[in-house]
Amino acid sequence: MVERGLTPNFTTYNIMLKGYFRAGQINEAWDFFLKMKKRKCEIDVVTYATVIHGLGVAGEIKSSKGEMQRALAFTERMKYDECKANVQTYNILIRYFCDSGEIENGLDLFQKMGTEDCLPNMDTYNILISAMFVRAYIC
Repeated sequence: MVERGLTPNFTTYNIMLKGYFRAGQINEAWDFFLKMKKRKCEIDVVTYATVIHGLGVAGEIKSSKGEMQRALAFTERMKYDECKANVQTYNILIRYFCDSGEIENGLDLFQKMGTEDCLPNMDTYNILISAMFVRAYIC
């Protein structure tokens, strides 16, 4: 692409980042993300959601407190980069908490959405309701 005189933009970089995660190349994906930042590429909410989702799918976000805290720390990093988490970002995190049996943490994030001016959508409610029934949380 570059050899042909075309300059990749943040969409191109996000697609490549997602490709690394889909291929199971977690370390390469992380290195690529860091290179994006170093090159002053635009890092947006899609980029962050891709990383959070990629880590979760790869099993990097597990039920261990440390890994979940790493995911939450990533949302703080978003603030540092002046990138506001959106409903999809929260849904990804809530899903990973609930899938790992940490429904209380998922509910805490749900409440945090309200304080961050981020309204839940139908997916948010479906994730929580499903998790509660699967774990017999409300029966």
